[in-house]
Amino acid sequence: MEKFRNKLIKAYEETPIADLPASPVHALQGVSQKDEDLLIKSFNVKTIADLARLKYADWALEIIEWAQENPEELPDIYTDKLIKTYEKKKGKLLLKAPAYALQGLSKPDAERLKKAFNVKTIADLANLKYIQWAREICLEAQKPAPLTNEPEKPGKGLPWFWIILILLLIILGWYIYTRRHEFMQPRDPGVPQETQLESTGNKPELKNPIIDNVEESEAEPAPVEQTTSTKNETGSAPGSENEYVVKGGDTLASISDNLLGSFKHSSRLYELNKDVIKNPNIIFPGQKLKLPAKE
Repeated sequence: MEKFRNKLIKAYEETPIADLPASPVHALQGVSQKDEDLLIKSFNVKTIADLARLKYADWALEIIEWAQENPEELPDIYTDKLIKTYEKKKGKLLLKAPAYALQGLSKPDAERLKKAFNVKTIADLANLKYIQWAREICLEAQKPAPLTNEPEKPGKGLPWFWIILILLLIILGWYIYTRRHEFMQPRDPGVPQETQLESTGNKPELKNPIIDNVEESEAEPAPVEQTTSTKNETGSAPGSENEYVVKGGDTLASISDNLLGSFKHSSRLYELNKDVIKNPNIIFPGQKLKLPAKE
């Protein structure tokens, strides 16, 4: 903006160059509000961009340049831009022709130009500095903004950060939900627990293997489904007094209490069946256990 600082009033010195074309004409130094009102009344010129595009100024500049190069010729090529009185005037005479010699620019309009900017002739209109300034400002505003190495302002690009964060949270939530869903799947009582947990990627937390715990012996056995079986009431197969087939709801303590006379023999039962029982707290229906001799 330093380039146009001496051409703008103070109120518009800090205005971005891209916004200047839309600024009022009185933003130019030397153009008063009254001058702007005269331009609006004559040509509907309200902004700097309107002033830069004023067609009568373009015509005036074109005719004056031609007249300077062809002072003795007639302006036949400008018959559509000059009133009839000046169509037959030589180029050197057009240099001093009044502003109203241009088609469409009336004498009252010419008087307003004279009052506002002391424009009397076509040449004065062609060389009016305020129109030159307006054109320079509009040309500068059309240039692409130069690339700068200014640091990125805080907050710029922040929406992308939040979008990525939300996506990550959604993915994390979905992963936790699926893992929890797998862990909460009901177990099949016919499949060893270790196999089921390995399939879901989860491992049980093992309890302290103290078999003769009184609380465990007092635990209520799980309900047993009634099924037709050839086994006797103790769970032993016919003719096998030293074996016992585990039923639903059995624990080592309950088996010891029922078959060996006391739950305290559960440790002996576990030691005798280590090849079958991996964890003394976990036994499964259908397992065949060897029974120790009664004392």
